[in-house]
Amino acid sequence: MANDSDMSGWSDLLHSSSKLLEQAAPSAQFPPLQRNLDQLESLSKKLKAKTLRTEAPSQSIAATRLLAREGINAEQLARDLKSFELKTTFEDVFPAEATSVEEYLQQVHEMAMISAVQEAQKDNLRSFDDYMMSVLEEDWQKEKRDFLQSLSRISTLPRRNISDSSSGITRQGQIVPATSSPQAYAEVVKNLNSSRERGLPFKPASAFKHAYESLNLDTSGAKSVSMQKIWHLISTLMGEDSNAQWNVPRKCL
Repeated sequence: MANDSDMSGWSDLLHSSSKLLEQAAPSAQFPPLQRNLDQLESLSKKLKAKTLRTEAPSQSIAATRLLAREGINAEQLARDLKSFELKTTFEDVFPAEATSVEEYLQQVHEMAMISAVQEAQKDNLRSFDDYMMSVLEEDWQKEKRDFLQSLSRISTLPRRNISDSSSGITRQGQIVPATSSPQAYAEVVKNLNSSRERGLPFKPASAFKHAYESLNLDTSGAKSVSMQKIWHLISTLMGEDSNAQWNVPRKCL
């Protein structure tokens, strides 16, 4: 029953809408108006010109006196506010000359191409970031393996006797290269502090050089050779190596 009443209501609405269409047909009293796109654009501009925002009312006398009492020019302030006033602007969604189907399809094609290029750029950036992260992870894993291998190689080294360059006394187990070079260097610093406390002479650069040599690292690489030369250079500059000869070219002086 409810469905029949709904259908009858829709039928009445359709019948009334058809009558409205007949009433809106052109008649002699109201002739039809035909306008092209250019005419519609000109009429819309005229309508827009008539609907400009009205000017703001002038300041009241009391407000003008209050501003003048504070040393503010009310007229200049009003002109400045008008220069910053926002007004409505007229803009076409699509240019009036591009109203054919071919031009519309061309615009849609250009927009689709631009969006495709932007998506491709985003994909390239995402792929580049993923590749860089994978390369960093591989480098990190390689460095970690090399570091662990170097630690395992140092831990297998035997204990060595290291001679104290300051006193000429050989001490058993003074530096234990059991894990890494920081422990050997820390032992040298401990001996340095002990010598200073007792007022004994100590050659720190030579001690560090002997500590590095006691680690018995692989000196085939350029890094190990450079470190050994650096300690030798420091000991020479500090005057600890008495056998070193300074061969400075004359042109460098």
